[in-house]
Amino acid sequence: MSDPLRERPCIHIALAPGAEPALVRAVEVGAEEEGVPCRVASAGAGDLIAIAYEAALGSRFGIGLAYDGDAIVLHEMHMPAAQPVLRFGFGAGAAAACRVMGANAARLLVNRPLHLGPQPEPLAEAVAPVPASAPVAVASSVPVTDADLDPTVLASVVAAVVAKLRERGIR
Repeated sequence: MSDPLRERPCIHIALAPGAEPALVRAVEVGAEEEGVPCRVASAGAGDLIAIAYEAALGSRFGIGLAYDGDAIVLHEMHMPAAQPVLRFGFGAGAAAACRVMGANAARLLVNRPLHLGPQPEPLAEAVAPVPASAPVAVASSVPVTDADLDPTVLASVVAAVVAKLRERGIR
């Protein structure tokens, strides 16, 4: 039996019954992108939230994740046992949800804003990037009219600015 005080600090990942073991790698990648290690921990009995809470209690960081075939849950040891930090259903993208939740576990540790959905930047994907040949507005003494503005280019610029602000934790 290993001594928990000698264990390397990391986020614990518990696999509930019905969990696909291959998804652990997606969780690990998400956490590693944020610079925090994680490892698979043994899962006890109970529902998904209880398993995530147990994983958090076993982690020296106090953060645990658990997933089954339908959802992934992020828990923190100071939260009430029945109230996880976040829960994402898998829907069509189990690997994406696991990767984002791994990143969220690491972001919780380092005190950064969490991604509140399985896709971290929905605006960046919904709006096409600004084409390189798009006209750039330059400050001048000539007044700009509504006819001079292309709404698609303007929407792309606004979406890019919003995505950067969210990335930096500014709302």
